[in-house]
Amino acid sequence: MEIKYGSGVIEIDFPKDRTVRVLRPFQDNHLQKTDTLDWFRLHAEEKLAGFLETHRPKTVSIIAEDRTRSNPEYPVMIREIIALLKSAGCGTIRLVIAYGTHPEHRDEDNILIYGKENLAAMEIVGHRSDDKSGLTELGRISDDNILYVNKIAAESDAVIALGSITPHAFAGFTGGRKAVLPGIAGYESISVNHSKVRMPGVGMGVLDGNPIHEEMCRAADLFEAGRPFFMINLVRDCGGHTAGMFAGEWRDVFRNGVDLARSIHEAPFHVPADVVFVGTGGYPRDESFYHATRSVAAASIAVRTGGTIVLIGEFARGIGNREYEKWLSRPRGEVLSLPRERIVPGVHSAYLMAGYLSRAEVILMPGMDRHIAEQCGLKMMDNIGNIDQYLIRKYGKDYVSYVIPDGSETLPVME
Repeated sequence: MEIKYGSGVIEIDFPKDRTVRVLRPFQDNHLQKTDTLDWFRLHAEEKLAGFLETHRPKTVSIIAEDRTRSNPEYPVMIREIIALLKSAGCGTIRLVIAYGTHPEHRDEDNILIYGKENLAAMEIVGHRSDDKSGLTELGRISDDNILYVNKIAAESDAVIALGSITPHAFAGFTGGRKAVLPGIAGYESISVNHSKVRMPGVGMGVLDGNPIHEEMCRAADLFEAGRPFFMINLVRDCGGHTAGMFAGEWRDVFRNGVDLARSIHEAPFHVPADVVFVGTGGYPRDESFYHATRSVAAASIAVRTGGTIVLIGEFARGIGNREYEKWLSRPRGEVLSLPRERIVPGVHSAYLMAGYLSRAEVILMPGMDRHIAEQCGLKMMDNIGNIDQYLIRKYGKDYVSYVIPDGSETLPVME
């Protein structure tokens, strides 16, 4: 079986006497294939024109995701949005890059992501969550959290938010309300929100009863209450092609986008497996172990407690995040017993991974520096035959196993 690995593929030859079931997302052969411009003109242009006609804004902020989300459609979408804004008489257009707590881009990153000509037509605002002078308070979104957001975006006559919807390890799904929190929120607001990974209901594909998602929703509602707020979100198939574009009020956009994303990404199974072999989808998702979190999250849904996850990836940058590595190398019980106030951005990812590792052993194949991996509680084995023999000793020769070729695109669902 071929599994994406780095910029290429790796062939995994399972023993001939080993039966593995493959968990794949919905096969999307019937989905409409068309280009970004057609999608925009069919599903967003008229609605956005009506929004601008109603509100007639003179200053508009466009909130856009950063490079941690792949959005090759952005140059075309932003070009069309700029044209509509100019036609509507908008005098000042700002691009607010929703970094959340992520590092800022280089200039060449912005050109690649948003388009050189588009950048020349806008003021560029890189959101800094830790710059309190650039934030404004909007109000309380829970008993323990106050929403601070980017002041420039908040003071615009209107805001247009762009995003994409796909399964997310702890928020349920990306997109929608995440444009506000964490996208343009203050560090304290993000930190309190993400610390809720400790609470029940958090998980990949989980929205009902998910405290992180629900607080993000309240943040988006509060932001929308104070200014005209328009949203455009994309949903892609597993090949990266646009499968849907939704535009309008943020709750409608997110709800409809999630419905489509579920139909694309869900992969049903009936019994948790002893072993789940999972690929990451290749580069950049296997650039480091940190980048592969979503694939481990997917596998953890399908594996039984006490099971094993075999994670297949290149991991050229090792663990990939120093703070994450520092906490993963500590005793698992210490990490899982951290009080919420110490689970700040970065540590929250280590907390999540510690939870997955407490549920199942993780074997890296082919892996990274063995010493670093073992310090973080990971096992390394680079041969499928050796792995199979190890698993036979652990579970017996009839162990139940699944293969998820691309964990980054798969949402296992037990039926």
